[in-house]
Amino acid sequence: MSAHSKPLPLYFHVDMDAFFAAAEQARNPVYKDKPLVIGGSSGRGVVATCSYQARSYGVKSGMPMFEALRRCPDLVVVQGDMHYYRQVSARIMELFHEFSPYVQQISIDEAFLDMTGTERLLGMPREVAKKIQQRVYEELGLGLSVGIGAYKYVAKVASAEQKPMCITEIARGTEASYLQSKSFSELWGIGPHIEARLHKANIYTAELLATIKLDALSRLVGAYSAELIYKILRGEDPGIFDKPRKTQSCSAETTFRQDLKEEIDIARHLLALSREVSFRCLELGVPAQTVSVKIVDADHRMRSRQRKVDWGKQKEGYVLSVHELYSLARELVSELWLGEPLRRIGVQVGGAISGAAQPSGATRGSTQRGLQAQSQRAAQRGAQRAQAAEDEQLNFIWDEAAHEQASAAEAEQTRSLECKQAFQKILYKLEKEGRGLLPASLLDAEDVKYSSAHYSHSRKSSKS
Repeated sequence: MSAHSKPLPLYFHVDMDAFFAAAEQARNPVYKDKPLVIGGSSGRGVVATCSYQARSYGVKSGMPMFEALRRCPDLVVVQGDMHYYRQVSARIMELFHEFSPYVQQISIDEAFLDMTGTERLLGMPREVAKKIQQRVYEELGLGLSVGIGAYKYVAKVASAEQKPMCITEIARGTEASYLQSKSFSELWGIGPHIEARLHKANIYTAELLATIKLDALSRLVGAYSAELIYKILRGEDPGIFDKPRKTQSCSAETTFRQDLKEEIDIARHLLALSREVSFRCLELGVPAQTVSVKIVDADHRMRSRQRKVDWGKQKEGYVLSVHELYSLARELVSELWLGEPLRRIGVQVGGAISGAAQPSGATRGSTQRGLQAQSQRAAQRGAQRAQAAEDEQLNFIWDEAAHEQASAAEAEQTRSLECKQAFQKILYKLEKEGRGLLPASLLDAEDVKYSSAHYSHSRKSSKS
């Protein structure tokens, strides 16, 4: 490469190894090298994540806790601490910036590093990857895996090779053969539904799939997915990680230790969830366009409802206060709930109404260039929705593991002074409007009314 030639693109995908479990092992040396899971230990507990030692027993994320304990009786079960994990994640990203000014964080435990043109300054890619591993391990005691490639997608796939503490570099020009050697489950963007369609067509390998022409593939899986798959298996950059993904929604849900059928108990949990989601939206800058709730009854039947936020003459994009979110969520729950015992409830604030009209596939008369542009944009949106769904699933698993197992002391903490103050304001407003829902005995007489100044501050913060 000459002194004036443009450097070739080079990307690292850095993925922390069993992040939550490893963070607990690093924080508590007594847990080191022991099979450990993050989750709740009651009959309804689930495994949010697990250490590699636990995985050797067949334990995996999403598994019922009783099954995990059956497979590994010596399993260490730890109640998670998301606040701590976010702090550790922030420090990890700071360390990544020591190696590249361009760090694109795509989840709490993974990021892309643009390493283009850094070889003269930092060294060869594998050497730099080892330095990153060493830097993070020395300061935080955490392991990570690095995928190295000419574009982001292939680097992400490569980082999953031979975990933990792996470094996998895909030589430039070999991307197609590398990706065609993978199973469908290893190719990010090919989900279970598409895989089922391919199997139905007797297509079981990526190598065989790569021989299918684009028009035939479009008839099989749809134009958008076909465009994405077609590029991936030919070693072309699909571009799905080119733009940073903004958080589009915030949600929280809780699974009750025992099924609830009293309105006052359900309302109390609904308020706690509304408070959590409202403050998370404020922290992340997620505007409120829709509010959704879901309820799951004792027979595991799930129902959901959502409503577009009517801001009236106000400017759209505000963050809902706790009171505003709780009031909307309460109305939606009242429309769904018929009085049956409930196992779980959830609240979500997000963007456009799900199920709204989406861009259709190529219409008759569309030019090939227009189709390709539409397909690329749709592939990007599909990948973003898939990543958002993956994050949402982790949030839901996390909430079930973190909230459902709350002890009496933790339940009392949930009804902390701030929550009581919020409740007092809501109760005062509802009584003033003649729509009282909760008895005054729910709150202590000495509780202070929740100051509207907090909501004014939240509203001003969201504007800025």
